[in-house]
Amino acid sequence: MKRQRFPSSSIALRIVRRCAFAAAACFSLSTHARGQSQPVPVALTRVTIVDPLLDAPISDGTIVIEGERIAAAGPRNAISIPRGARVIDARNAYVIPGLWDMHAHMAQPLAPGLELEANAGYFFPLFIAHGVTGVRDMAGDISALRRWRAEIARGERIGPRLIITGEKLGKGPVVPGAPFPIRNRADIEKSVRALWDSGAAFVKLDDIEPALFGMLTSEAWRYNLRVAGHVEAHLSVREMARAGFRSVEHLDGLLLATNNGEDSLRRALVRNSEATMLHRLLVKLGIRAAIPYPDAALLPGYSAPRADSLFELFRVTGTWQCPTLRLLGALYHQPDVNLRLASDSLLLRQVPSPWNGYAAAPFDSMHPQARVYARMQEIVRGMARRDVGMLAGTDTPGLFAVPGKSLHEELGLLVAAGLTPRQALRAATTGPADFLEARDSLGTIRVGAYADLVVLDADPLANIANTQRIKSVFARGRYFDRAALDRLIGEGARAAQRVRTAVP
Repeated sequence: MKRQRFPSSSIALRIVRRCAFAAAACFSLSTHARGQSQPVPVALTRVTIVDPLLDAPISDGTIVIEGERIAAAGPRNAISIPRGARVIDARNAYVIPGLWDMHAHMAQPLAPGLELEANAGYFFPLFIAHGVTGVRDMAGDISALRRWRAEIARGERIGPRLIITGEKLGKGPVVPGAPFPIRNRADIEKSVRALWDSGAAFVKLDDIEPALFGMLTSEAWRYNLRVAGHVEAHLSVREMARAGFRSVEHLDGLLLATNNGEDSLRRALVRNSEATMLHRLLVKLGIRAAIPYPDAALLPGYSAPRADSLFELFRVTGTWQCPTLRLLGALYHQPDVNLRLASDSLLLRQVPSPWNGYAAAPFDSMHPQARVYARMQEIVRGMARRDVGMLAGTDTPGLFAVPGKSLHEELGLLVAAGLTPRQALRAATTGPADFLEARDSLGTIRVGAYADLVVLDADPLANIANTQRIKSVFARGRYFDRAALDRLIGEGARAAQRVRTAVP
């Protein structure tokens, strides 16, 4: 059976086209450290075109960019270069579609008292510098996100295309003035309408009573919004998929749904929810807790047939998965040695920094945390084999996930879990385009698509790590050579320094 598709009028697609993708206004900026505007067509020649939609790369290819769109793409001998075009000889280079980070949080304070404008100065340069030309923000100040999106579209700010929502439904008001807690249908109706009025593309679920979930999805459908997010223990991911849940974040609910003892384990997890939350907080802080590890109870009853039936359900219902393996690896297997405990609040103190890499200290492979992470890798591998829709996301800036850089780490972890480099690349290009129902304009290198491209020095299909070998980037048709990208990294680094200075 084919994966179901949502109507072409979906709000995600409409917002992408109406708000996030303004036309040629973005070509009016000067070249000062911000890429070079394109008053004339640009032709990339002698490149290998790596389009994940194609069965094989096109060697010795040419790509012609006019304004914000791709005007031509194919073998060099079949492409006519417009008179007066700027020709860039990119021999020995590989071109892929611009990358998407499908799980980020850009509009939440990076430090106490720090204005949100500091976030834009940190996230946006680093995303573009690392070839991330599109981002799905998964909860934050929607007014700031809308303003940034409009500024980027008008060419007043360099940054990625943005798909946005408000705060998480169930954790607090989705937008200022919306009801909380969510108790009934009226609260759901008010919250969904508030998100629609604020320009959101979907509803990010944190938690809700099971009896209210169907009401939420049906109300969201009224506005052509979709529901995505978390699956808590008292919720069934199978039932949520059947009801139209659009994407599952962090593999939530999958350990439980693939277990033969799902029902009894669910009751136990709900009964011990406070201990579970405490343990997971300690794990997040990098502390090995003495209390029993809750997710370890889900390991013995794993059932391959139950897993297969779940994956087939996801494939048929079009329920996408955003595993965020970098986050899970830190939570369950290899906590970052740089994590620090804020003594005054018992909360993780996050100090974003372009220099904080993925410094990990793996646990013993037999420790329950390591075994849980290994099972999650197995689940991801199984879903890839069953053609379940996969999205690459990082949860940046959580656990020192550097914007842009962490997306490349995520691609590597997807391959380590069992995806091929092509499948991992799709999770950051064609997958997001399909998820947003915008394959005609995103995630591909073909005539009419937006000119969001990453030029690499080496073949990413041979080694996914080659996505990090970035030679240049086109974002909305604007060309950023290596020197311009380095300047953007410098901007992000200076913003990170301001954040560190603001941390008491």
